[in-house]
Amino acid sequence: MWLPVVAGVGLVVALLVKWYMDANAPATDPAPMSLWWRIGGTAAALGGAVLGRRGARWWRRVLSVPVVLMGLLRTGLVLNQWVGYFPTVQEAWSQFTAGPLPDQVDASQLSALQTKGSTMTSGRVVGVEIPDTASHFTHREEYVYLPPGWFTGTHHPPLRTLIPVQ
Repeated sequence: MWLPVVAGVGLVVALLVKWYMDANAPATDPAPMSLWWRIGGTAAALGGAVLGRRGARWWRRVLSVPVVLMGLLRTGLVLNQWVGYFPTVQEAWSQFTAGPLPDQVDASQLSALQTKGSTMTSGRVVGVEIPDTASHFTHREEYVYLPPGWFTGTHHPPLRTLIPVQ
């Protein structure tokens, strides 16, 4: 009885989101068709959970919660595949738990990493505090990438600096 209504809700939500994304052009690559299927399916599952609650058995009401959550997870996974925000599960977990960045070291460990004739193949990331004396803007911790050449000894080679301009 509710199936046509729930399917219609899913279709309308998927079309509205597609229209919004096309109108605002958040990305240069078109979204995959599976994203629209996942959005529509999740909206239909949510609609079924809400509209079908009255008169449904207890186990159907309980089962509707993980079904909606799995739909949200699947939609998020397809969205992440499209935009590539988290290339690995480890990076997503680190972002979620506010863990350290890959190759991040504490500033106190830098002197131990500096050796004459170092053969490091990858650089390190170190957190720094930038004073707010000029901007009076409360800063968060900033990160600096030190390439492998920085660790070749106690006298650091002159390194080029890239500063993004906005």
